[in-house]
Amino acid sequence: MMRTGISGLLLGLLSFGVVLGVTLLFRRWVVRRFTVRRPRLLNVTLAVLALSAPIGRSLVGLGYNDRFAYLEAVGLLWGLALLLAVPIIYAFELIVARTAREMIPERRDAIARVGGSAVVLASVVPLARGVFTRWDYDVVELPIRLAKLPRALDGFTIVQISDIHIGAYLGEPQLRSAEDVIASFRPDLVVMTGDLVHLRPAYLPQGCDWVRRLGARARHGVLSILGNHEYYVGRTEVLEAFRRAELELLINRSKIVAGIGFAGVDDAYAVRRGFHPDLGAALVGLPEDAPRILLAHHPTDFDEAAGKIDLQLSGHTHGGQIAPFGPVIANAIYRGKCAGIYRANGSTLYVNRGFGTSGPPSRVAVRPEITKIVLVAG
Repeated sequence: MMRTGISGLLLGLLSFGVVLGVTLLFRRWVVRRFTVRRPRLLNVTLAVLALSAPIGRSLVGLGYNDRFAYLEAVGLLWGLALLLAVPIIYAFELIVARTAREMIPERRDAIARVGGSAVVLASVVPLARGVFTRWDYDVVELPIRLAKLPRALDGFTIVQISDIHIGAYLGEPQLRSAEDVIASFRPDLVVMTGDLVHLRPAYLPQGCDWVRRLGARARHGVLSILGNHEYYVGRTEVLEAFRRAELELLINRSKIVAGIGFAGVDDAYAVRRGFHPDLGAALVGLPEDAPRILLAHHPTDFDEAAGKIDLQLSGHTHGGQIAPFGPVIANAIYRGKCAGIYRANGSTLYVNRGFGTSGPPSRVAVRPEITKIVLVAG
């Protein structure tokens, strides 16, 4: 089940309206600053770029070939590039107009033309480059000290993988590469903290098979939780796929692995589908004297969990995915918990930057990651 509903429709219309608006402003600037010999070609090109995202998304949603997702990608990247560039272009125009009044018009126009073109290139080039470097993942090795961890478990290794988004933009070559890296760690446990598949349930068998293979590489197997994209794909379909693959999902419940208590909560998006995360239920049955590790897709669950668990592993934010504005926005939305380590009330939170992408298939100055967590006693 694709992401649907009034909120999804309104968000799509709003996004298209914004892209259309900045495209019209960009066209106005181009016509003003350049000699356009074929205006009809310009108009058609800009219209195709502005419409490619909603058309591509609609075709994929209707069940057509996933290659149409690349049409959506072009539109998303185009819209984001203009959203970054157009306000700066017009601000630069205003600065030039106010500070170069005494300059001859031809020179003033040339400065505005060159400056605006440089802004467009500075927006487009990093996004385009990020399409080709979005799989340049970082291996983060992270020692975490837990006061309740027995000495016998010192060095217990957990590999966290999150926000994989298997689909048109990420497939078997990238999954195999990640699997080989994870296998080289010889982990005690693998945890998958949500958003395994991007949007289409057709990718669930491939995703579950991959998670199962990761579990076979770890001494104690693999534990998984739901993310918001599991709800976009369809909760029922996801649960059935995990059941068939004999994979364990922690949904508001816990499990003790090698003397360590692992709890998992449902995703925050679940409330829109009649479900909800329940930390209290998730912690039931875990001994007070054992280390407690919470798997929660949303980092904001740490606000409630801090002081009740020792460590929380989360994802969802993608680290902002596209710097510099993405991390700023993510920090604002997720209360300062965009990526990395945070501590409160004796508890530690780690936010994984994710392995795949959502929205534009690009990463700019925010590398994807696989996290190797080494627990330290004391």
